[in-house]
Amino acid sequence: MLTAGKILRSITDLALPTKCAVCGRDLILAEDTICIRCLADLPLTHFWEYQHNPMADALNGQVEAPSGMYLNAAALIYYKSDYKAIPKGLKYGRDFKEGRYFAAMLARRLAVSDGFRDIDLVMPVPLHRFRRWKRGYNQAEIMAKAMVGAFPGASLDNHSLSRIRNTRTQTVLNEAEREKNVRDSFSFRNPSAAERPGHILLVDDVFTSGATTAACCKAIFEKCGGGVRISVATLAYAGND
Repeated sequence: MLTAGKILRSITDLALPTKCAVCGRDLILAEDTICIRCLADLPLTHFWEYQHNPMADALNGQVEAPSGMYLNAAALIYYKSDYKAIPKGLKYGRDFKEGRYFAAMLARRLAVSDGFRDIDLVMPVPLHRFRRWKRGYNQAEIMAKAMVGAFPGASLDNHSLSRIRNTRTQTVLNEAEREKNVRDSFSFRNPSAAERPGHILLVDDVFTSGATTAACCKAIFEKCGGGVRISVATLAYAGND
């Protein structure tokens, strides 16, 4: 059945066709953001189904969590082939609609996973204020806003975690250099006992070595100790599959 929204979209698409976020093909009316062919081949990680996965193990290898806590971590897709266009489109191409679409897809999967379902605070990895001013937005914040609604009772926090050093881009650095580059780069506002969250979901676009998210986790634990759990979610995982 053709709804008013579908009719409006079909008229709009005549003038400006909607493209697949992966292959760039014009989408038909039944498709949204990604074509059926690319959706069928979407390289899902399924990390949300397993507490121990390569992403979570890499993160826990860098963060000494209080009381032996194990940090959950999951990405929607593997960062490979044409599917690299998904996080790249959000980060560099201002593809906010596509970013929100895939972030929501990830959130729906996390919300029914035992390790993520009790999230009460969603927090984007922050950019330094100069880099945010230069780019005009924080891609992790776009994702976090699209994800928070999947977790009943959860709220969005854009302010407690801040980036206090304007570090070099991580893309050109090796693993050791990445860790050194972001060391002590984040600060977490010390919350009162009443404000202290139980389970934070830390959101970013791509997990490569895990150095950035590990540095964020360390800053949070420094102020909150073992009174808070942290999990990590990203659009893509760039490690070995």
